[in-house]
Amino acid sequence: MFKQAAFIYIDEDGSIRETANKAAREYEVIVACGGDGTIKETANALIHTNVILGVLPIGSGNDFAKSIGLSTDFRKNLEILRSCKTSGIDVIQYGEGQYFLNTMGFGLDGRTNYYAAILNKWTGKLRYFLGGIYAMIKADRFTYKCSTNKNHIEGSSWMVVAANGAVEGGKYRISPDSCNSDGIFEIIIVKPISRLRLILEFLKLSMGFSFSKQVIYQVTTKECSLSLDQKLHIHADGEIVKQKSFSIDFKLLKNSLTVIKA
Repeated sequence: MFKQAAFIYIDEDGSIRETANKAAREYEVIVACGGDGTIKETANALIHTNVILGVLPIGSGNDFAKSIGLSTDFRKNLEILRSCKTSGIDVIQYGEGQYFLNTMGFGLDGRTNYYAAILNKWTGKLRYFLGGIYAMIKADRFTYKCSTNKNHIEGSSWMVVAANGAVEGGKYRISPDSCNSDGIFEIIIVKPISRLRLILEFLKLSMGFSFSKQVIYQVTTKECSLSLDQKLHIHADGEIVKQKSFSIDFKLLKNSLTVIKA
């Protein structure tokens, strides 16, 4: 058991990352209480340190929490924290000092998260469902180039996702093969199918199924360069990200974050 503990409340104008960075100088474990965005910002302060990340999921999707064996049972999650059973996980770097834990999505995927954030009067998975429906009405295809040391794919797409975890939005199995401790990540590219087929695929995702293999390209890699022909809606772990460039490089960092897992 740890001898010292403190609760730190961060208001709307506060910086989670800066607060976590400061706390990491004093404490051995930092527990992020919130959703995937809060966890991402906390983790960004702890990567490549000896400080352990704990999680109490109280967000809408809680996708990363699921990937480390946590549930919706608050008491069980507390017991997992008390056990302090730790393991190293992989994270994905996508810019200078920028990392995500679960997924980063471009196009339809980013737009869905954008609308889900706006629909804040709705709760949980319903926000993502409604956000997805509205996104499909508004979304357009875009042109991409995706390059790894073994593959090069280019063409038109509705969305591209870099996935270190299997699930988005609480239940959408975007990349069921992804695992944050296997030393690789997946790039999921949705082909330029018709909008009607896209809606049908989204409804399948909403019922717990994954994409039909015929409508996606899947690339497994440790590093990847993605080029885009236009500015798109982008999210990283459910948080809206401002596009700074038409080219993004992804790199997997093996075992670079220690977390408390079930």
